[in-house]
Amino acid sequence: MIHSLARRVAFLFFTYGEASEEDLDIYAYSCELILSDVANVIVGILISALCGRLLEGLAFIGCFAILRRLTGGYHAKSHLVCITTFAVILTLSVLLLNVLVSSVVIACLGVVSVVILFSLAPTEHKNNPLSCEHRLMLRKQSRIAIVVLFIVSVCGSIFFKASVFTAMSLSSFAVSVSVAYATVINNMERKVE
Repeated sequence: MIHSLARRVAFLFFTYGEASEEDLDIYAYSCELILSDVANVIVGILISALCGRLLEGLAFIGCFAILRRLTGGYHAKSHLVCITTFAVILTLSVLLLNVLVSSVVIACLGVVSVVILFSLAPTEHKNNPLSCEHRLMLRKQSRIAIVVLFIVSVCGSIFFKASVFTAMSLSSFAVSVSVAYATVINNMERKVE
């Protein structure tokens, strides 16, 4: 569905003279990525609102999006699997907000996230290899982002006891698991080749 809608949008760009015919596939792919991201955000907002945790859901989505852009991670084989996976992760995280209230647990999740992301990020996908320069830039940016997120979520949970900071910590943990999983998958695929 996302693919066909993206093709239609790209064709509109072509029809109204905004894109050349040879760029049609590029426009379609770009539209597909944007539509997939929008679908994830809408699903995330709906889940958060239905669970009565809209602010926490927004914090989770924001941190997740920033870290994923910088660190990479698991890429599903279809948009449906991607959206479903994100929905399950967000739902579990929102439900865990009722259980995880300890600053110690939040700090532990943060430390695990920092260690994993410092050692593995950024991961690359076979369809999107990274140059050495880009890899180094993403490594630096992702390390800064995870450290800032760790400090904010731990300090916020200690001083304010707000579940928004727990959601931030759960988000960084989810991204670190995604990066670790992607690294394992990439290594397995390299061994097969």
